Amino acid sequence: MLSVYRIKFITKHFFKYLVVFTLVFILSGCSFALDRTLVKSIDEEELISSVSKIVDEQLDVVSPYLDSLSKSVDVDQICGDDVVNGSMLETNGREYLEFNYLVALETDESLEEIANRAKSLIPKNESYQIDDKLKETRNLLSKSNLEISKNIPPSQQISFQKDLRKLVTRSFVLFTAGIVYMFMPSTIFWGKISAAAAISVAAGVFSCTLMSLYQYYKYGGDAQDSFAQWVNEISTEPQVSYALAKSMIAVGVTMQRSPMITGIMICVFSMYQVIDMVKPMLKKYDYVV
Repeated sequence: MLSVYRIKFITKHFFKYLVVFTLVFILSGCSFALDRTLVKSIDEEELISSVSKIVDEQLDVVSPYLDSLSKSVDVDQICGDDVVNGSMLETNGREYLEFNYLVALETDESLEEIANRAKSLIPKNESYQIDDKLKETRNLLSKSNLEISKNIPPSQQISFQKDLRKLVTRSFVLFTAGIVYMFMPSTIFWGKISAAAAISVAAGVFSCTLMSLYQYYKYGGDAQDSFAQWVNEISTEPQVSYALAKSMIAVGVTMQRSPMITGIMICVFSMYQVIDMVKPMLKKYDYVV
């Protein structure tokens, strides 16, 4: 027979390991749930509610450019629910809405999923554009020790680097949103409105990041001239120049995809008062608004 001491010893350790096992199971379960809800499995109720809200918030921005889509629908009378419900009935409608949802997440962790969703919505022979841009973005983000220009105070260099990396990320999202819209079939109506809203969201996030970068330079006189001078100064560091160039080239390419995309982006940039910042950067890297 087991002694009382032996029974107590076994019982004590049994409960200890049981607690450890339970904690591991719970934590792994939470991690799995987070991964699924982030990019792999979007609840339909949340999808409809979130994208409807996104569309409502962006309709004033995109509506001036929607008249050319259809003469049978008064864009001034529609709302986010109309767009989402209409999209759900179209070919790949849910997929377009999920793409919109992912763009609005604004998380770096969702880049891979955004790329995959985008490739599933465009012709296969065009998917190389997404692959090339994603590879380029990965390479830029992997440079954890970017050399920051000496024009940035040492106390701000780490923050500047983070914002620069965000700019690279946001330009990829904006670029991808433009490609998805450009290759949408002409028969898609509601999905195009949702896709236009996604471009507006991505442009807004990009603008906010550019504004954040702009904080590191105190300018005087004419804003455009000052920013052009700042771009030239900050670009003396090769890696910084490369990151800025790739971001602005991506924006320039996106704006050239269609008059609607260009109009929406210029409208958003104007709202955030960054158009004078964007112009000299695009001009420096051979793209002009």
